[in-house]
Amino acid sequence: MRDDVSELEAFQKQVDDLMSTPGYDASDAFRMGEAIQQASDEDQETIRDYVEQKDWAKLGLKLYTMSFEYMESFAEREVLDYL
Repeated sequence: MRDDVSELEAFQKQVDDLMSTPGYDASDAFRMGEAIQQASDEDQETIRDYVEQKDWAKLGLKLYTMSFEYMESFAEREVLDYL
């Protein structure tokens, strides 16, 4: 059991290390664009709703969250490729 935890911790550390590099900056507009391209129908609808409501704070949070999750999944795949 401890080995599984150690492996998971090592994996997460590698992902966290990648996420802290400029290439994985979730606030980068290009990265946000990539995340929007991959957005689910539900996320696209939420984005439209926030724009229509002119709720810029929620829109910004949604876009950043989508971008962060997109980059995190990209980092996870990259780490897995090297294991």
